[in-house]
Parts: sequence; C-alpha cells; structure tokens
Amino acid sequence: MTTIVLDVNETLLDLEPVRGLFSQRFGDATITSRWFGEMLRAAFVSTIVGEHPPFTDLAAHALDLVTGAAATAEDRARLV
Repeated sequence: MTTIVLDVNETLLDLEPVRGLFSQRFGDATITSRWFGEMLRAAFVSTIVGEHPPFTDLAAHALDLVTGAAATAEDRARLV
C-alpha cells in the first residue's frame, strides 16, 4: 500500500491577497507566513483540546500575536 500526504496549506488557499494587506498596512508581506502559521497552530491546539472557535476569531488572534499592538480593529475586520 502506498500512502501519499499532501500539504494543502498555501496550495489550495491563496494567501496573495492577504500578503497585500500585510505589506500595505505593516510594511512587510513576510508577516503573512507568520500569521498563517500562528493561525494554524491555534486551530490545531483548539481541535486537540476539543474547542472549535470561529475561524475569524483564530485569524484575529493570530494577527494580534504577530503584529502586537500595531493591529487595529479595522485591520482585523479587513483580514477576516
């Protein structure tokens, strides 16, 4: 039997529009990868502990983690 494992993160999910937001607002498009990684980590941990917060909450929380106090309520609304 052959097992094939595919990583669909950033393959099926196009983060290019989000990169523009990070570049425009925070001056660094590379923050997008850190944000996405934090969002995935939060989703995995939530699943492991049996909680299922809305995707938008995870995205906003990850934004706060990677940008610190720089993220505004408007930034969160645009992202999610």
